[in-house]
Amino acid sequence: MRPLDGPDLFHLAQERVDRPMHTLKVAVLDRRVACDEVDRWAEQALTQVEPLRRRLARLPLSRPVWTDGGDPHVGYHVCHVELAEPGGEAQLSDLLSDLCSGPLDRSRPLWRLWHVQGLTGGRDALVLQVHHAVGDGAASVALWEALADGADREPHVPLRVPTRALAPSVVARGVRDIVRFPSQVRRFTAYLRHARQVERSGEPVVAKAFLGPRTRFNVAPEPDRQCAFVALELSKLQSVRRATGASLNEVFLTVCGGAVRRHLAALGEPPDAGLTATVPAALPERPHTYGNAVTTLYVALHSDIDDPAARLDAVRRSFAASRRSADRDVRLLPDWQRYPRLNRGIVSVMELAERRGGRPAYNLIVSSVRGPRPFALTGARVVELRSIGPLAGRIGLNITGWSYGDDFMVGIHTYRSAGEHLDRLGPLLLAELDELEARVTVVATDDVSSAT
Repeated sequence: MRPLDGPDLFHLAQERVDRPMHTLKVAVLDRRVACDEVDRWAEQALTQVEPLRRRLARLPLSRPVWTDGGDPHVGYHVCHVELAEPGGEAQLSDLLSDLCSGPLDRSRPLWRLWHVQGLTGGRDALVLQVHHAVGDGAASVALWEALADGADREPHVPLRVPTRALAPSVVARGVRDIVRFPSQVRRFTAYLRHARQVERSGEPVVAKAFLGPRTRFNVAPEPDRQCAFVALELSKLQSVRRATGASLNEVFLTVCGGAVRRHLAALGEPPDAGLTATVPAALPERPHTYGNAVTTLYVALHSDIDDPAARLDAVRRSFAASRRSADRDVRLLPDWQRYPRLNRGIVSVMELAERRGGRPAYNLIVSSVRGPRPFALTGARVVELRSIGPLAGRIGLNITGWSYGDDFMVGIHTYRSAGEHLDRLGPLLLAELDELEARVTVVATDDVSSAT
């Protein structure tokens, strides 16, 4: 048995038919691979990686826990599909959009692997469709590393435990959480008290909910989805990072804010306020390789600032304020999420506030992950690594970047009704990065000239 931490439970509790909470991890291979090669590799690799064996178990009056579900049924979990002609980006995006729609079967281990054949250039892809409760970005990197050719995978020996034997430990955990709840309330009130003190002091504060504009992306959840991709040059992101002292995450947030603003303006829907974002952030300690070890930062993207260098400075101040606030009690949010019913109530209240006020809690989700070192699957080199993250209610736009090799591949995910001309957002991300790089270079040159 393995208990689920707060963020794991949160992703399960949020899921509905119109709100699937799985992610897509896409490994593009350098050649075509026969179906029987993939099946043999799956029998050897997928059945030996522990998180892919996990199955949810429920007991009366308790939260779900992970148990060993035995060897996954490869015939169900591994699917082969031929990409529509001509096998380009549009056809791949259409297929992945379909895979984003509809939840996984909770009676089975929460993943499927799709062998996508027929990409242009004589390539195939392996798409891992896995529930977010199984792991966050860092856990997904570890999962690819465990599946890679040459990884050290010892035969897995399942620990068979009757479900009824789990009851005492599950009940004991529930009792401990009830006992800890008053302390949790005190921690939350201390957080609110400190936030009010910071606001009165005039220091930068955490981006508040319901301040961002209502956009086409901020609608009620829909089952039908749309995806798009663009590859940014990692060297350019790093160049801006070195020139400004910003983190790569801050640079990426700045680029995303400017690109989404320009996308909406091109559609005749210029936002009436600066966009806001939720940003997953790793906890300082990771107790397990898999699962979720993250909190959430709330950041103002200052998309209303035209100068990209000035916008980056403003984003850095907002990011730093959110980071300082989270660091005061870094496990406050993950521990709150250990109470799924309470969280569902809070989410319901926020959804009511969104409907009444006409503004979303936040506009988009922005995430960036440092990918693994180059690796191979089924004897083929992985030449691209992509990711699509889930949507959260009316936060109907997710932009997730993964670094791999020299590229920073960005996956864009939204509701289909909001996806008109979504393929234009990728070029706008490229343009924003070019403008930001050029602007910070000019600023650095001006600073040197002034000093001399």
